Amino acid sequence: MWSYLDGEIPYDEMVYRGVCATRQLAKRQITWLRGWEDIHWLDSEQP
Repeated sequence: MWSYLDGEIPYDEMVYRGVCATRQLAKRQITWLRGWEDIHWLDSEQP
């Protein structure tokens, strides 16, 4: 984001980097949650 605001990268590159960073964060969160022993996972497909 800062690189875009500083004019160093174009808008499309900023969006791409944001999407990549978000996916990486989600993967790290899942890995962290899998370390919990008594966690109860909910199915997001079920109402």
